Amino acid sequence: MEGLGINSEHICYFGTLSTARAEKESEKGLIILDHSRYLEKEDFELEFEAADWDEGKRAFEQLLKQFGIPERITKNKIQRFYEQKQKKGGMTQ
Repeated sequence: MEGLGINSEHICYFGTLSTARAEKESEKGLIILDHSRYLEKEDFELEFEAADWDEGKRAFEQLLKQFGIPERITKNKIQRFYEQKQKKGGMTQ
């Protein structure tokens, strides 16, 4: 790291974030389920990828409805990690 001009004394370890991912092809696109673990917390994120945005949105909304999953706007997993770190004791060196 020193070769990159980074002083290792200025690095602070915050923790580990790991994600297990499952993917399933459907008729309308790719269903993705992420299971993330970090700082004594676990969460899940369901995504849907499709070639056509409007068709994919309809298929995803139907999938959520089928399984009684509420649609939510969520922060990305790195933002959730840092928020959890702040809750557990801040990010000071």
